Amino acid sequence: QMESFTDKLLILWVDCNGGMQNALDDKTELPTTNELINIFCKTVFIKEKEETEDDTVFFSSSSLIKKKKDTV
Repeated sequence: QMESFTDKLLILWVDCNGGMQNALDDKTELPTTNELINIFCKTVFIKEKEETEDDTVFFSSSSLIKKKKDTV
């Protein structure tokens, strides 16, 4: 899957640089897969989410749940 993605990036790079014939005539060196990714893709770093009270998970025992169901 990654190979197909980088193949498409290479086609895009060639098109942006005047097409295949121009690249062949100029004997242009093709970029590596990492260079293609750096040219066309933005690296995003995801911050770890700070825990808030809304994110806190509370657990209850099954015996408490049974008692609550019995009283309802």
